[in-house]
Amino acid sequence: MYMREFDKLLSNSLIHAVALHGDNEYFINKYKKLYINTLDIKESMLSMYNDEYDFKRAKEYLSQSSLFGDANFLYIRIDKKIPKKELDTLISYCTSDSNSYLMVVFDTEYKKIADLSKSFSKKDSTAFVRLFESNQREAMPILQQEAKRLGLDIDSYALSHLFTLLNNDLALSVNELEKLSILNRSITTKDIDMLVYSAIPPGMDDIFMDIFHKKPVIDAIEKILETGEDAISILRALQRFTTNLYLYHIYIRIHGTFDAKEITGVNLPKHISQKRAQIAVKIKLSQYLAIFEELLSAELKIKEPITFDKDTILFGLLSKIQSLI
Repeated sequence: MYMREFDKLLSNSLIHAVALHGDNEYFINKYKKLYINTLDIKESMLSMYNDEYDFKRAKEYLSQSSLFGDANFLYIRIDKKIPKKELDTLISYCTSDSNSYLMVVFDTEYKKIADLSKSFSKKDSTAFVRLFESNQREAMPILQQEAKRLGLDIDSYALSHLFTLLNNDLALSVNELEKLSILNRSITTKDIDMLVYSAIPPGMDDIFMDIFHKKPVIDAIEKILETGEDAISILRALQRFTTNLYLYHIYIRIHGTFDAKEITGVNLPKHISQKRAQIAVKIKLSQYLAIFEELLSAELKIKEPITFDKDTILFGLLSKIQSLI
């Protein structure tokens, strides 16, 4: 089913077993929070991510009963298919016990888990929900509502500008609104251009990784520029990418592992997170400092009223970064 139908069901009561699939991080977080807040179960819920999934542990958790009638809420976020027999068993616990709830978020291709949708259509208390990225028309009311919640003074034009700058990423846009609210004043498009780094343009993630692997990237960057992206948008995206690598580096040094959601506030596909982590730990802190200095220097040069060719500055920056690592 689609979100509209699911929301209609939720207006009556929580669905006991639900699967979510799609790229809309905002609604994934929204539905998770709804269950946690409605059930008041933040402290006793069980969460499993990817390789943490353990059928025996999940089954034991859902099958346990509480003397006080408290709910059980199992949250699974996984990038592979769960064996159908195991999934059916977990669902059966929830559909036969009014105090047990299951939410599974599948971070994989739909065709790999399409057959599992049948497991969520056997009873009224289950749902398999397809999530899609929000377009501008769908996102604006949500962003206006979030701005109002934050007490943020920002008009529709500035909200639209923010959403477009972040490549129509609703979850990222909401995160940026929370940061902008700290300013405690009216927010304009100029503020957004100065304070919000644009999301990485399509196709740039692999190119940025190649930069830090010291592979040739000039031809690839030229092709991106030919599509209409300009040097400053690529620079801002590179700044954001480098900052993410630095955050990965610090997090891994402290915890010995990485968690994209904890580090950046946004879940990434597992293979992308792993690649970033592998790059991040290889760069020394002194190298990060030097790279950030070069990024800042290039930004100042590009923004000068009378400047040299912006593309040339960008290419020079890329060569300099590769010489530093």
